[in-house]
Amino acid sequence: MDKVWVWNEKTMKDFEEYTKSIFPSKKFSKDSVLDKLQKDALKSDMENIDNTSTSELVKKLAQKLIASGKTIATAESCTGGNIAHNITLLAGSSQYFLGGIVSYANEVKMNVLGVNKENLEKYGAVSQSVVEAMATGVCKTIGSDYSVATSGIAGPGGGSEEKPVGTVWMAVSDGKNSISKKWNFDGSREEIIEKATKTAIFMLLEIVC
Repeated sequence: MDKVWVWNEKTMKDFEEYTKSIFPSKKFSKDSVLDKLQKDALKSDMENIDNTSTSELVKKLAQKLIASGKTIATAESCTGGNIAHNITLLAGSSQYFLGGIVSYANEVKMNVLGVNKENLEKYGAVSQSVVEAMATGVCKTIGSDYSVATSGIAGPGGGSEEKPVGTVWMAVSDGKNSISKKWNFDGSREEIIEKATKTAIFMLLEIVC
């Protein structure tokens, strides 16, 4: 069964902790991540990142990217370009943000990002395999060091019992490997998009060397 991460007082810091424990040098190892998730070995009582604004996370991400000389790109479906929007609100973001692709339609996911048609038909756009392919695809297409991708259901319609409104798959990638998480957000369409945006930036922040 998929590991579902719900927006609450511990899951964001849990992600930070397992990233640090699994990737001490921030080297990707997808199998190690999945193994950790399956064992449910993540325990933490740290503070909620609700206390940190999206703009503060963007500034921290910018500092790490400038210091490391790395670049990022975005592939967005349900967030509709909002991640790229928030990143580029900060002056000087052209130093590290190469660009983004809003792949709202499945045709764009396939033709621009290289998402496999069979996976889209079998698992749907809101799925682990699709969002991981989006993340690796945008790295290769744009030529960035890292990327983040989102695919989900922002509502108010479009949800199902298996994938209710607020379900968002996210993946971060270095162009070769990806790690992904399924999140469940609540609230209005606007709130879900904002929460997904903030979480995506946090995930980027955690994997940038």
